[in-house]
Amino acid sequence: MPQRGKLSRQKNPTNSDILVRINTGGPIWIWNRVSQAVDTPGLVYLPQTYSKRNHQGLTKEDAMRNTGFCAVPGWSVGLIESIPIMPRQGQGKVMGGRKQLEEYSTPRDYLQTFGTPPYQGETGWTPEDFLTHFITQLNTNNQVSHGRRDRNALWLLGSYMPNSMSNAELVPVGCWDNAAGRRLRLTAHRSGNRLRAWVARSTVRLGAR
Repeated sequence: MPQRGKLSRQKNPTNSDILVRINTGGPIWIWNRVSQAVDTPGLVYLPQTYSKRNHQGLTKEDAMRNTGFCAVPGWSVGLIESIPIMPRQGQGKVMGGRKQLEEYSTPRDYLQTFGTPPYQGETGWTPEDFLTHFITQLNTNNQVSHGRRDRNALWLLGSYMPNSMSNAELVPVGCWDNAAGRRLRLTAHRSGNRLRAWVARSTVRLGAR
């Protein structure tokens, strides 16, 4: 368990950790439109495109039963890149013919990238992926992850809200608000937004394809 008074955020592997404080009165904030969509068909999983009519995504229940994504029904196991801070624009490294995902692309651009050969088999993260990773980092390293001030807020590209109340196509975002809020945030932004502080990560899900 995290040590009291020792919680930190990591900027990158070469810098010292920075101690953080938590808003103990409200350690988690979830935008009401996201909370209303959770566990309903209003939150689409693993879409192929951000389109209201032909996103080709799945409901959460269908995704859990799909052995292409969950080799064990209900459990998604995958491989991720071990990197705390995603590369800035123009700083991604090419490894094995694949360039690291960089900040400052739109969710639509990221999703299109997943369809190209170097990234085949990769999908974006879901809210469950983000929360599992966040809790794992918290419990094993006493660290919060994906801080917004670190320009590392995470587009959760493996999920999608095509029928939001605002009539906009929204993609969830997860981050640690290390400014005034001092808490974990789950919110959403338009699929065409290009934001300097937002990044993307992918996972290769182990399934019986």
